Amino acid sequence: MLREVEKNLDKIGKDLDEQEESLNREQERLWSEAIRNMEENLSLSGVSSSELDPSLWSPYGDWREKVRSSFNSSLDVFLGDMRIAINRVKWDKINANNTNSSHKNDYNNGYSSWNSQPPPKGKYDNEKPNFSDKNFSPNDKNGWGGEGKYTPNYTPKYIEEIKDKIEFYKERLLKTSDEREKQKYQEMISNLEKELETLRNQSDNQESRNPKPTTEQVNDAKSKLNEVKDSGKKEDLVNALNETRNTTKNSSDQDLKKEREEVEKKLGEVDKEELRKMIKSEVEEELKKFGIRSSDLSPENKQRLDKLNEINIEPAEYQSIRTEILNESAVKSLDKLISEVERTIKLGDKKKIKSKVEELRRFIEDGSNEYAQNAYSKKKGIVNSLLEKAKNKSSQQNKDGNFFRPNNPAMWLSGVAVIGVVVGAILIVRSRRRDKKMATK
Repeated sequence: MLREVEKNLDKIGKDLDEQEESLNREQERLWSEAIRNMEENLSLSGVSSSELDPSLWSPYGDWREKVRSSFNSSLDVFLGDMRIAINRVKWDKINANNTNSSHKNDYNNGYSSWNSQPPPKGKYDNEKPNFSDKNFSPNDKNGWGGEGKYTPNYTPKYIEEIKDKIEFYKERLLKTSDEREKQKYQEMISNLEKELETLRNQSDNQESRNPKPTTEQVNDAKSKLNEVKDSGKKEDLVNALNETRNTTKNSSDQDLKKEREEVEKKLGEVDKEELRKMIKSEVEEELKKFGIRSSDLSPENKQRLDKLNEINIEPAEYQSIRTEILNESAVKSLDKLISEVERTIKLGDKKKIKSKVEELRRFIEDGSNEYAQNAYSKKKGIVNSLLEKAKNKSSQQNKDGNFFRPNNPAMWLSGVAVIGVVVGAILIVRSRRRDKKMATK
């Protein structure tokens, strides 16, 4: 008997050793795969690990060592932080290159679209990134240029980073079968989505500070542009374009926009490089506003975007490039909004439906943005149908919710009717049982 027990114990011990060895092999495979993928990410991004903040993997001496010391969700969190850090360094290097290439002859407009500071640190699983310490006031050079001109190179960049991390955690959520890990990922996604909503609200508040210009402001801008239209002086042309930029951008007056285009052409005749820089800056700014990256563009428009780095192009072609790129960007941005509204309708979350519908309405009702209006005209049927669908969904939810309110007579009548049916059924059953007993006697 004792020998049999010892044999069983030996067998159990061997099985446990084999399982432990198998788990160790699987963990080693996961670590090796994570390291290989991260090295590939670094290589494709043109980033060296020495350019990353070493506090990411502290107290370990190397990020690979940190990988091999992390398990399950803590490994996923670290890999997510690494991805964000690599992306940040990559864009900072691109921004620096663009700034250096155009800084020498920049036209002092106070809003370079590639001049942002590194984003605040914060690991989303245990602390919120401190976005609130930035003061988005007209005097804050991180978000604003002079004269209250907002530069969309602070908030949009971090919005994209948060979106990336949300997608990363959603992928991990789908892959794991561990309920505790699922709960942790859901909490992190929820915190990030709240942060994202806060940043979007900040962005919306900034846009609301640029109201539609008055008739007097529009006429004044037209006058300034008309005065320099025939001028051959570069300084006068640049100053007029800079001074009327915000008014033209926030106005739906097509005559004003045409006046500006004429002055742009004149600047192109005097100095093509100056016009190139001006249009390139505008394109970069609008791409960020639409939330579109160069990689999202069609092959044709990627080539057009590259052409904005060439100086031997006619002024009209620069303008045509801008139109083609931004028209496509607006359509893609609208497509994203449409998809988000459709998704929230399927989820049935009334609060999210309202938020996404408001975002969609802001886009299609922006009469000052010709590219947004062009996109809306192409998708008008789809958008209007979707808005009606969202309205019906919300109305149905309100109807269902109102039915169950305590002071709803219909609910009380329905309740009384149900109770009556139940009581009636009970009485019938009791009566039949009584009759059956009487018959047996």
